[in-house]
Amino acid sequence: MSAEASEPREYTPLDAAVDRYILYLRVERGLADNTIQAYARDLADLIDTLTRNGISKEGDVREAHLSTWLAELSGSGMSARSQA
Repeated sequence: MSAEASEPREYTPLDAAVDRYILYLRVERGLADNTIQAYARDLADLIDTLTRNGISKEGDVREAHLSTWLAELSGSGMSARSQA
């Protein structure tokens, strides 16, 4: 995850998509709060990375963006199990 401190950024369509997904996990899947919080942190980090690179809509995300983010996680020392 990014260790950089940053100012709040504008709410994007990606944020809205994550909010819908988190709601789905909570309501439809009934996941535990700790699990949901962990997913939300990871997805917030992904969205921060994407928006820094000019991506703000779901349709603009490409496999290369996700691969780069996962490589950054790996480079930060996060275990492969935690990345999964």
